[in-house]
Amino acid sequence: TNIFPIDSEHFSLHYFFKYQNISNYNIRKIYLTASGGPFLGKKFHSLNKIKFSQAIKHPKWNMGYKNSIDSATMVNKCLEIIEAHYLFNISFDKIDILVHPQSIVHSVIEQRNYISSMILFKNDMKIPIKNFFFEDTKNFINYDSKFYYDFKSELHFSKIKISEFPVYNYFMKLDKERPINIINFNIANEIAVDLFKNNKILYTDIYKFIRNTNSLNLNYNIKNIKGIIEYHEKFEKKLYEEYNSYI
Repeated sequence: TNIFPIDSEHFSLHYFFKYQNISNYNIRKIYLTASGGPFLGKKFHSLNKIKFSQAIKHPKWNMGYKNSIDSATMVNKCLEIIEAHYLFNISFDKIDILVHPQSIVHSVIEQRNYISSMILFKNDMKIPIKNFFFEDTKNFINYDSKFYYDFKSELHFSKIKISEFPVYNYFMKLDKERPINIINFNIANEIAVDLFKNNKILYTDIYKFIRNTNSLNLNYNIKNIKGIIEYHEKFEKKLYEEYNSYI
């Protein structure tokens, strides 16, 4: 089965590796970029009164509520790190995130030869989707002028601040070589977002909810995809029982 990544960050990596004959060994570091969401520059602990309608207002992308909230908390970048790890066989310690509010550069690839490459294009999903349909064909992709990036604009990058996105700090310290930790992280976030959407918990409780699941262990032996699905159902039920006070 061939997998073509459509998400902008992973599409940019796919494009780089396809047209640059570079092995993973020669990669020093890969940075995926994050817009920072609607609360960039604000301390996380000050966001306890944030409403659902505020959290879903993404400054750059028009997405559904789940992805928009994940962008606000930075969980979406945690999940994108996991995806990049498995899609491109890149070790977790080689993948990091840079805050880039313009959402024009989608990945930065540092090579061992001290040369870095940026993959950039307008923040419009039509670009990776059109490339998907026309890849490996001789047809030109007919882009409208609106798809071209204005190179007169400035680009800004910064590291993620723990005080703004504590969930990212928690994720980076997580032992991601144990798949069960990754699965727990994902399930806990799904439930936390659902609880927040239904006014059961505060926005700032999403991080607490995810962090507190670390102590839960079902001692389930996962061997395949079917096992992951079964574990997902069992762990989801366990979380709702464990945190019934939120509901």
